[in-house]
Amino acid sequence: MPNTSYNSSEDREQTGGGVLLGSASECVLMAILAARTKKIESQRMINPLIKDAEILSNLVCYTSKLAHSCVEKAGLIAMIKVRQLAVDENFSLRGKTLDTCIQADKDNGLIPFFVCGTLGTTSCASYDNFEEIGEICQREKIWFHVDGAYAGSALICHEFSYLKKGFEHWSIALSRRFRALKLWFTIRSYGVEGLRNYILQ
Repeated sequence: MPNTSYNSSEDREQTGGGVLLGSASECVLMAILAARTKKIESQRMINPLIKDAEILSNLVCYTSKLAHSCVEKAGLIAMIKVRQLAVDENFSLRGKTLDTCIQADKDNGLIPFFVCGTLGTTSCASYDNFEEIGEICQREKIWFHVDGAYAGSALICHEFSYLKKGFEHWSIALSRRFRALKLWFTIRSYGVEGLRNYILQ
């Protein structure tokens, strides 16, 4: 795990963080709920008289049209609008497409608060342009979540580290039964080099 996941009483910068959840769907929902709470709090700081329900009705999140259906499902549960954006010829969500939609929504009084990028779509194993998306999210102060359930484990290999540009890894989860603890033991047993060799075979 990255150093950001550990807590240290000696290093004030190393405060820990991240969660282990039972499925990719839970991860996306948890991220949307956390981002929603953070955005509602920041909007209240700007206007203390505004009601939470009014803020909630204007929140909007973005993902590609090839993203897993769990993003749309999480949006329904969290009661927020979900924009499924067009992809390019390589089936990748690009920064320009995202930026155009964000600016249009802001012009219409909506509050962009969350982007879910995909690392390995289940339909064609494509991945979004995280570097472009990450820059926009940073500029607009939008929470950026990457769903790496399908191909995220490949990031342990140096050959694929270029895919990490624009985001950082914070949680590990698998689907269906809760197997995160088994994954943790596998990582501890094999080590990084052992897992890299296994993936590259």
